[in-house]
Amino acid sequence: MKKENAPSKKNEQSAEVKVNYNIADEQLHLPGFECPFAEPALWPNPQTLAWMVLQRLLAGEELRQDDFEPSWRLAAIVFDLIEAGWAMSKRRVNSPGRVRPIAAYRLDFQAAPVQAAISLRGGMPDAKGSA
Repeated sequence: MKKENAPSKKNEQSAEVKVNYNIADEQLHLPGFECPFAEPALWPNPQTLAWMVLQRLLAGEELRQDDFEPSWRLAAIVFDLIEAGWAMSKRRVNSPGRVRPIAAYRLDFQAAPVQAAISLRGGMPDAKGSA
């Protein structure tokens, strides 16, 4: 015996889409219109490896693992910064004594979240952890 009030799978799926629908998302992606704001990247805690890496990137340095003395986990630190909203560019470079190329990272200063994070702090921070 078929229940008449039981929702079909098709109705459940469309209901889920309606629940997750957010008009703000649609407004942010209208073709031909620029988003007037960007969510800023999150700043790491001062005096951490992530903070040290970000300070060097903000100074315009290109970081490579073989140039980064404090840790052999530069890629993991950069990954965490990217997850926090800091846009990076990466290129492969040859390194003396290595068979395979290694990654070199730069901060993308043109990315809106990076610009928003810097402007919310009142400009570029100093190395002690304050703006």
